[in-house]
Parts: sequence; C-alpha cells; structure tokens
Amino acid sequence: MRRVVLADMGTAILPSIQVDADIKANRLIEVLLNYAPPVRSINLLYLRDRQMSPKLRSFIDFVVERFGNFPESDI
Repeated sequence: MRRVVLADMGTAILPSIQVDADIKANRLIEVLLNYAPPVRSINLLYLRDRQMSPKLRSFIDFVVERFGNFPESDI
C-alpha cells in the first residue's frame, strides 16, 4: 500500500512507522488529521492442550506488552 500511495495512485491508512520518513521528506502528506480509525482487536490462537513452547510464550508476552493486556482468563 505504501508503494501505491508513493506512486500517487490513491490514499491509505498506514502505520506511522512505515511512513514517518516519507512525511518528513515531503514524499507524502497527511490528510484527515482529525480522523481516528476504529480500534481493532488482535486475536492469538493456539492449542491450549499442548505444551507451550518458549517461543510461543515469548511471542504472547510481546503482543500483550506491545498492544495491551488481556483478561487473565483469556491467556
């Protein structure tokens, strides 16, 4: 989507981490500054009856830390 917007083929809602440098370099401009997109949830699905690998536990911890906490009953 970023390449499409940079090619002047439309607009898009993109994460600021992807477009901050383009905005600072005047390759892109922000529009609808007062618009806030709807909040979306993130779902992590895994088999609870299997032993959780350290990699999976680490990823779940990262997602919870980065995007918000889940009720304990859901983890």
